[in-house]
Amino acid sequence: MWGRFEGLVIVILFAALSNAAGQSSLPEGAIRVLEAEAERGGADMEELVAYCEMLLAHPLDLNSASEKELSAFPLLTPFQIASLLEYRESFGAVLSEGELALVDGFSLQKVESLRPFI
Repeated sequence: MWGRFEGLVIVILFAALSNAAGQSSLPEGAIRVLEAEAERGGADMEELVAYCEMLLAHPLDLNSASEKELSAFPLLTPFQIASLLEYRESFGAVLSEGELALVDGFSLQKVESLRPFI
């Protein structure tokens, strides 16, 4: 019961923050992932939104980002990060979104949700 209450509070707070800031420019799918991360206690919602909005202006280069930089990106799972690092080590730079979708743990849908940030 408490978990649902916390989630509702987080969603309400996020909605209030978005309205106060003139609506977030983040894609809906990204917002859902950030809400889930905040609900799990992974990070502060306001910090997650600010980080992702920064990525909209300065996208993350998946070919040069360190493990630490990739781990800071809340839309990537530890498995996806490990797969990407292994892929880069074995095959070099990822040259397209289609190639990224071939990396273990990434699907075309996942790549589409990452597109604004990379």
